Amino acid sequence: MEASLKGHIAAVVNGYPELRTEKDDIVQEVMIALLKYPDKLENLQVEAYARTIARNICYDMVNRLRKAPTVNMESLPDNAEDPEEPQGFTIEHAKLIGLALKELKPDCFQVLNLYYFEEGFSKDRLVAEKLGQKTDAVKQRRGRCQESLKDIITMNKKYSVLLYLIPPSKRR
Repeated sequence: MEASLKGHIAAVVNGYPELRTEKDDIVQEVMIALLKYPDKLENLQVEAYARTIARNICYDMVNRLRKAPTVNMESLPDNAEDPEEPQGFTIEHAKLIGLALKELKPDCFQVLNLYYFEEGFSKDRLVAEKLGQKTDAVKQRRGRCQESLKDIITMNKKYSVLLYLIPPSKRR
């Protein structure tokens, strides 16, 4: 039953091309939503209910992606230096980080962009509020997105100058 149910959910996600890379996360969210209210499932057609939940999640994610703020790294001057950054960190490094962020899936870009470029102390909570998601879900997604960003930086030669940002023990 579970495999069939996941197939129904995946079919809904495939209808949103910009979210196909988020399929596993959406399937997980739908399954968790279904498990929260097991008493409701007795009187419902579970597949139809799962498709409705998946469609609503997809719709919300697409809307959030369209409204996501972006950082325009190209507007920064070529020779500017930020005196508060560690010695050796240049605007070129910042531009490369911006390019690496742009290689992420749109949802990862949105989460990391909000996390790193927003002011505040409890950043996961602030990101969760802006995205309309639970803090724990944002923490998990941020962790996966940071791993993806680390992979992009470590596996692409054009980002090799940024390797000093990743401790050797954390590189793959």
